[in-house]
Amino acid sequence: MASYVPVSSREIASRMAFRRRLWFSYHSRGSPAGKGFFLGITMLAAAAIYSLPNGSWLPVVLPRFYRGALTKALAGRDATRLPRMEIWINPACSKCRSALTLLDAEGAEYTVRRYLEDVPSEAEIREVLGRLGLEPWDITRTSDPLAKETGVRDLPREATDEARARWIAHLATHPKLIQRPIITAEDGTAVVARSEEAVREALSRKA
Repeated sequence: MASYVPVSSREIASRMAFRRRLWFSYHSRGSPAGKGFFLGITMLAAAAIYSLPNGSWLPVVLPRFYRGALTKALAGRDATRLPRMEIWINPACSKCRSALTLLDAEGAEYTVRRYLEDVPSEAEIREVLGRLGLEPWDITRTSDPLAKETGVRDLPREATDEARARWIAHLATHPKLIQRPIITAEDGTAVVARSEEAVREALSRKA
């Protein structure tokens, strides 16, 4: 019996954009023979390689005439897809180092983001909050001396767009106040992974 695998709306949009690029590339071929060959190649290749990280092997299997269109389609796919698993860390944090050690021990594939250097935008923080199912003050290090210095403790904790926006803007300006580590799981959710149990919970959430 076939099983149903949930797919996130972001993943669906990415796949649709990928297919549209292939469709436009198909219609750009002038002759019926050219269209037929392109369609046959891309139907087989796209189905096989959609889950691969890149199209680096394309020069081996595709004629140069068709390489460009499919490579561009793959590039567009990767640009709109979130990493399968990403961990936001501060290397100086012992909890972050412990999480990385456990991920490596379990053979997990993930991307490391040093968020003090690669500072998340307000949109990214908002997206991660949605994946966590938390409010911005829930992931704010309010006990940090910086929280007192910057006045974030005095911001209203109200479930309104205006209040949330003020907290999110503050976190984007002062990323040191973001709780860590945060792991985005394969199923589109996320966890604040400050314990071994939380890290294992993230690993268990498969797409």
